[in-house]
Amino acid sequence: MCEVWEDSRAWSLRVSRALDDIGVSRRMVARRRRAWLRNEAVQTVLANLQGLFMTTYYFGSQSEGTTTLGMISDVDVLNSRTSFPALLDWRDWQYRKINLLVKKTEESPPQHCNLQIRGDARLLQMSYILGICDEIDGEGNVFVRNDEGDNILQNLAGMKLISHGPSRSFGDDVDMVSAFPCARLPAECQFLFYRPRPGHWPTSDMLVQASQFPVFLVKQGYPNSPYHQRLLEWRFSTSLMERVLVFSFDINQVKVYVLLKMIRKSFLKQFVGDNLSTFHLKTAMMFTIESYPPNIWREENIVQCALYCLTTLFRWLKLGYCPHFTISGVNLFVGKLGRPELHTLLSVVADIMCENLSCLTLIQMDELGTRLQPVTRAFPCKSRYQINMKICGHMCNHSWSSFMFFEQLNPNKNITLNTLCKYFIQLNILNDILCEPSFEKEASTIILRFVANKLASALASEKLRLNQPITGDIMQLYSLSFDSDLLSSRLKFASMLYCSGQYEAAAAMLSYCEGLLGQHVWQRCKCGREHKTSQAFMEKCLETENGLEFHEKSVACCITFSKLEAWVVPDHLLYEMYRTITPEDALIMDVLERTWMKYVVIDCIPFLYYLQYLTYRQLDQPVRKYTTLQNLENYLCKPGGVSGHVETVCNVLGHCYELENRPDMFWQYYSHPLRIHPRNNSANWHVMRLLNQQARQ
Repeated sequence: MCEVWEDSRAWSLRVSRALDDIGVSRRMVARRRRAWLRNEAVQTVLANLQGLFMTTYYFGSQSEGTTTLGMISDVDVLNSRTSFPALLDWRDWQYRKINLLVKKTEESPPQHCNLQIRGDARLLQMSYILGICDEIDGEGNVFVRNDEGDNILQNLAGMKLISHGPSRSFGDDVDMVSAFPCARLPAECQFLFYRPRPGHWPTSDMLVQASQFPVFLVKQGYPNSPYHQRLLEWRFSTSLMERVLVFSFDINQVKVYVLLKMIRKSFLKQFVGDNLSTFHLKTAMMFTIESYPPNIWREENIVQCALYCLTTLFRWLKLGYCPHFTISGVNLFVGKLGRPELHTLLSVVADIMCENLSCLTLIQMDELGTRLQPVTRAFPCKSRYQINMKICGHMCNHSWSSFMFFEQLNPNKNITLNTLCKYFIQLNILNDILCEPSFEKEASTIILRFVANKLASALASEKLRLNQPITGDIMQLYSLSFDSDLLSSRLKFASMLYCSGQYEAAAAMLSYCEGLLGQHVWQRCKCGREHKTSQAFMEKCLETENGLEFHEKSVACCITFSKLEAWVVPDHLLYEMYRTITPEDALIMDVLERTWMKYVVIDCIPFLYYLQYLTYRQLDQPVRKYTTLQNLENYLCKPGGVSGHVETVCNVLGHCYELENRPDMFWQYYSHPLRIHPRNNSANWHVMRLLNQQARQ
């Protein structure tokens, strides 16, 4: 329990400063939002390249910027399947598409409907291939079930799906929602635009913007419906409208909302679990902003504003009714909170309000309670600077992941040269269309660079296979790709120079790449092999506001070569494409490993040293050769250990010692990774190869 505070104003300012310290500041909220909106654009551009006709959105705490590190908030992803329009009327029928008709009756539950599927015989047959489950009623009408595609997804992943409301996921970190967009706004979703309200918030501009976004139909039945009926019900979601409203919160409103969420997680969750969700609090926040005068949302009034929001929630708990802010006729407590839970929450919320939020001093999350203590602490908390650096590092873990493996566009099928050319043309056209700076422009630019590198590498490989010279067009593609990140595209270019016998040029490029290294460089890998970030990297990340510029100068993505690029890869590395030897090997791979196991994958820095060793050997420069060999060995044996594709580093180091005719060393480096990864490891081939050589001597 806190002391008697000087006054309400001082208490609010103390709370506000503590929230600033843990990353709930204007700058960090803006950075979070930019990062996730950029990720949306990346995912959407990649999906459109594949012809998936899907738009990706990130919702919830992460993209709103209304979270902290201590909350450990998950990532909410919604994939809108734009190729399946949901129609309110058959007059909106779209030719040569599988059309879904929204069916509602007077008995339909609030916020819910059924989806009738219509199309010609060929398209309906295609719907089965796409994983759309349906059910036929007594009149022969075909309806889509809300568990459509779940079995196919489970079979492909080899893992059981976890369901949380409309979301389907394979873990607790990411909640993925598959949705159909409505062609027009349903009547009940226009509630926001015509119901009476004071008028200062939402503003008319916000309402115009919100009205232009689609409403989604997500996989969730009404909780009070019978099970069989619930399988056929789909819920309207106005997530995009709600995001417009949350994005309009000023920093003081964001702080109040974060406080409410911390109170929920620290004090209310222990009584009712997640049945009182953050969405209930968001709704209370919106109605409070709408109902109270705008001049109350000041830094010195944060605690009182939080009490106003709790008053709104308390009133709803007393009534047993929580209205939806954007959809009419919905009680958000239905299926969540029964009479006993409502009674318990009433008592707890009343106590919290009576004590003027003194309970905040007891919150352990993000050390908030400790930060609110008025006395000097013997064990000080992390500084604001340290926390902001950690937040930036956390965002880096989620950003740019789609660029790591272009093959992820279609992991079960090798991308052809024609496909790469098509992607390159499409991205060029998109770049021309997107003249103004935007997240879409930024995403298409960096994806274009990765595609240019992949295309240049594939074309160069074909030239070398046919024993033809590398043309100027290919060199131009390589040049275009150099800023995709700090090192990977340049190193693939150096690999091509080495494989084509241009050793002097390769040595020059490799020396340039070595000059780019420093403590500020982070090797980025999304193969499940995470690299630690340095203090210098975190500081650089915090200082650089431009995400694209930061990626170009500080992030070194792991390098991948596909079979299309086989002739621009050093021969020894080609074994990495054949890690999987037996069917049993394939069975132990997880979902992530299946996306990269059939490619050559190596981290940037060891690949740089390995290429230098091979190049200096060809140039007969023994001193430089042994220096790079030592660099490669030091990389593997650096203090604190090495992460990433360790077995691949061991394999290339083993090859270097093979070339040095040092059996004591190459046996050590080939056998060491087999103790860690006995399966799906190309070291098995090297051991068998060397044993075969010994047997023939």
